[in-house]
Amino acid sequence: MDLLTTKIALKDSVTKEDIWNLIKEWLTKSPHYGITAINYDETETFSQYFTTTAINILSTDFNGDTIFACRFTNYEKQNSWFTDIIYVVNSENKDLYIKLSCNSNSFTVDKPYANKPHIIKSLFKCGYTKTDGIFPICDTPITLTNDKVKDCSDIMTGLKETSLPVVYISYDTYNGSYYSVDPDKLAVKLAGLAHVIIEPNKEIALMLKEAANGRNAYNGYIGIYYPGNDHGEILALKGFYKNGILDKKAFAKAIYDNIRQALIYHSAFYNISWDKIQLAYQRNRYRLRTAEADKVSHEYEQDKEYISLLEGENKKSQEEIKLLTKQIEAQRATIETLKRRFENSSSVTFIKDNIDEYYTGEISDLIINLLTQINKFIPDNTRPKEIIDSFLLSNSYMNIGKKLFEQIDIALKEKSLEKRQRELEHLGFTMTDGTHDKAYFHDPKYSFTLAKTPSDYRTNYNTMSEIRKILDIYKKYFTS
Repeated sequence: MDLLTTKIALKDSVTKEDIWNLIKEWLTKSPHYGITAINYDETETFSQYFTTTAINILSTDFNGDTIFACRFTNYEKQNSWFTDIIYVVNSENKDLYIKLSCNSNSFTVDKPYANKPHIIKSLFKCGYTKTDGIFPICDTPITLTNDKVKDCSDIMTGLKETSLPVVYISYDTYNGSYYSVDPDKLAVKLAGLAHVIIEPNKEIALMLKEAANGRNAYNGYIGIYYPGNDHGEILALKGFYKNGILDKKAFAKAIYDNIRQALIYHSAFYNISWDKIQLAYQRNRYRLRTAEADKVSHEYEQDKEYISLLEGENKKSQEEIKLLTKQIEAQRATIETLKRRFENSSSVTFIKDNIDEYYTGEISDLIINLLTQINKFIPDNTRPKEIIDSFLLSNSYMNIGKKLFEQIDIALKEKSLEKRQRELEHLGFTMTDGTHDKAYFHDPKYSFTLAKTPSDYRTNYNTMSEIRKILDIYKKYFTS
């Protein structure tokens, strides 16, 4: 099964020898394989076998590209690991295709854990990668700047394309650490698989929101934008809160798994793999032999060999189709299992496709608040009471809305009207065009009057009261 695959653009100066040196350094210096020397002699084909590992190398032409391919095999008791590193050169680009796969001898539904091949880290250490569109391919997060906002919005809306997915980490005004994952750690984890872009502040967020027509992630959410289309996936935080605290490590793992799985599916369109290159090499050898052979005296044997080659090619193609089909079926089975598990759990699913959350946990906190208040009116020893008690025991407030209201109150009391406006915009308000004494929260129907002078405390107090009356999801709705 395929566990990891990616395609990394290389600088024009990177040679086959550079890549081979990285591979050789990785294998001979690793403490895990016990390989002290590799006797590669620059021939078209090369194989060397060790106690539990093997190295196979193939140099050939494939669909007009010059190929240098290396497969490293590591045989374990339960699993056989295959790392394919394929250096591809054509008239326009130099790329490195990296693929990790595994054949398991044990009957288990758990996938083996996929560690990224060490050679990816070496690419960054040597500075071999080049820029992908507007973003460098690197192992550090990239901070979005004003001059790149338009380009970034074009990527989010599908007008521009990168070869790798883009992970956009939005700035969270309500979170004390400002980001829902650690950008540095995530960038290292996704190095060579995706670009990690940081939104540095709310000014950039507002600019991007306008430029991207609202397709950007915001307020701590993570956006993933895939190449080749305008499909963007916004990852919510709700499932990663435990007792009101965001599990950043689990959230980062979910992002990594999403990217890794998407690249595995996308790799079917790369049209380059170890098996296809092997087949192309055999085909080239056959053509050379037929050109040198006596076509008259060996016609029968040539036809027989060609037919055999075609049959082998067809068999390999059928095996690839079967493998891809199995992978798709396995994913479907996993999805169905998770759906049934989710449907049978004590959690509640709310369809909220037509409702925009103005901040993380707004809807769930409202439901918890309502159920908490209603619960006192439900008779004991009844099924409704049992369900509500179980739900409240399994779910807790995220309380981000409470932080929001505290910051709104502080912003309204700001002595500088200019700073007040900026802070309110950071918190999700929009100033009404042509005036500076009215603002609405995400939607014009939630509009509020602002004080015209910093000393107008009465208006500030009334505005905050009105905001809580209209927007506060934590207030009491029922009285005993």
